[in-house]
Formats: sequence, structure tokens, C-alpha cells
Amino acid sequence: KAAAKGDAMADNMMQSFFGISRSFSGGIGGMKGLGAMAKGFGKGLKGSLHPVKLMVDFIIKVIEQLVLMDKASAAVFKNTGIEGFRDDISRLNMHLMGALGPEAANVAGSTITTIIKGRKDLREMRPDIVSLAKSVAQFEFLGASAESIVDLSVFLDNNLNMSVGQQKNVLHQAYGLAKDLGRPVEEVFTEMAESLPVLSRFGKDFPRIFFDLSRAAKRTNVKISDLQDLVESTDTSENVLRTSARFNALLGGNFINPAQLLAAKPAEKVQLIAEAYQKAEEVTGRKIPQRILRDLYKQFGLDAQKFRNIVKTDFAGFEQKTQDFMTKPIDTDRAIMNKMIEQGTAMGDKLMNQ
Repeated sequence: KAAAKGDAMADNMMQSFFGISRSFSGGIGGMKGLGAMAKGFGKGLKGSLHPVKLMVDFIIKVIEQLVLMDKASAAVFKNTGIEGFRDDISRLNMHLMGALGPEAANVAGSTITTIIKGRKDLREMRPDIVSLAKSVAQFEFLGASAESIVDLSVFLDNNLNMSVGQQKNVLHQAYGLAKDLGRPVEEVFTEMAESLPVLSRFGKDFPRIFFDLSRAAKRTNVKISDLQDLVESTDTSENVLRTSARFNALLGGNFINPAQLLAAKPAEKVQLIAEAYQKAEEVTGRKIPQRILRDLYKQFGLDAQKFRNIVKTDFAGFEQKTQDFMTKPIDTDRAIMNKMIEQGTAMGDKLMNQ
């Protein structure tokens, strides 16, 4: 039966080629019929061996992809109850195939499923689902968690009223930040999602606040979660007045301004504390005694090493670097796809050389 189908295809090759967008997951018999179908196609052409073999190989590859896309579409329907995503999966498959090969269709389907489940508000907005799915699939390949990206999407939509296009820009900026800081993509996206409970109160400034604090974490070699603890300890007027008074008393001068500390953004708070400490050492001309240092770091909820890392950090040029990053063009989908292909090739070479 499969061979007969191949004969029919060879009788009118152009018509068959352009009609190949039909579903092949049913009557053909799936993957098992591919070999027989290829033989029938070759027999029908009655041409030279090499062109036939090339065309047979091509037809097999195309049909394999059609079968995979049908299966992915069926999986989306099974998991979400929504059908009709086959064309969307096909477009995503084409975009991802260069990096993912035969797994592209499956990844496209599973990514769409993840978004539909996490973004129920987008169920009837298919262009947005597919657009977001492209970014999610790309960054997941590079190490990020699909769930953390969807969580960020929900927040950016519900709290900042960002369109999917604007959300993608933020995600691409987060990817650019990971590259800029030389950090794994997975860590940056995870930290961004985990920062939502603490930093979400900054509303539309959340992306910029997170990017700034990430840069401060990199420069001080202190985890962003620890810097958030410091920020929390200087977040209310009562805490700031008490902490600033104690800080100035211990160091013997008016080195930190409580009003300035209270008004500062998170990364600026870290910088203010570091520079106030450095100013105290410069004015007194001596190294701060351990007993004072111990009392100081307790004021900010840090241990000795983390506090020392912060106050010994040189923040010269910090604001300019942040500004440069925020105004730098973001990576396009194509640039990210090239990175995926590069990374996939490197992984393949590594496996081959083991």
C-alpha cells in the first residue's frame, strides 16, 4: 500500500510536492511506511540512481517532519483541549530545526502547551502564544526554565501591562545581561523569577531594578538574594534611621545620609553603603577594627565575608555601565538561534570526542 502511494506521487511529482502539507500521520501508516513509500517513489521515477536516492532521502525527511508535527499537534490537543496548532508548530519547527534537528517539532509542541497552561489569558490569542513560544523554546535550550519564563510573562502582563512583544524585549535583555556578565542563562532567568516576590513592588521599574542589582551582585561577588536582604533591611524609614545612626556612630562620623539611603534604588543602596564605609576608612586613616566590623554587618543582615565583599568593592563607572547596557540593542531571534546552533554543535563535538 505504501509502495502504491509512492507510485502515485511519482506520476505527478510537482503536484505531490506542493500537496505534501496534508497530514501524513494517518493513512500512510506513520513512520513504518516510510521505507516502502520511498521505494515506490523511486520506482515510479524510473530515473538515474543518484537523483532518485537524493529525492527519496528528501521525501523521507519531509514526511518524517510531517509525522512529527502531527504528533506534536495531537499532544497539544491532548494536554490542553485546544486544537488547530499544527501550522503554528510547523513555523516554530522551521525556526528551531537548525539547532534542535528532529526534536524541533516536539519542543515546539511542548512549549506551546506550557504557555497555554501558564497563560490561560492567551488561549484565544494564537499569534501571541507562538511569538512567546519562540522565545521560551530558545532560552530553554540555552538553559533557562520554561516555567520561570512563563512566570515572568504573567507578572509583566498582569502588573506592568506589557504586550507579548514588550515581554520578549525584557527576556532578550535578560539574555543579554547573562552574556554581558558571563553568567549562565539559566541562573539569570531563575534569579529574575525568584526576585518577583521582593522586587515586584517596584512595578514598571522591576526589569531595570533587577538588571542593576544583578550587576551589583556580580561586581561585589555576593548573591543577588543576599543583596535583596540588605535592601529589605533599608526599606523603611524606621529601619533606615536606626541603621544609619548606628552605622555613623560606629564609624565616628556622618558618613551615610539616611534620607539619601531611603530614597535610593536597590543597587544604589549597595553602592552608598560601600562608599560610606570607604569614606570612613579614608577619613580616619585606619582600618576598621574587627569588633566594629562585626557590629556593622549585623546591621544589614549579612555575614562578615559578604559585608566585606560589598564595602571593598570599587563602584567607579557602575552607573555608566548600567546605562550603556540598557541602551544597547537587544539580540534578535536570529542571533539567539545562531548561538543555539553554536552551542549544539559544541555539545555534539564533545560527545564525538569522548
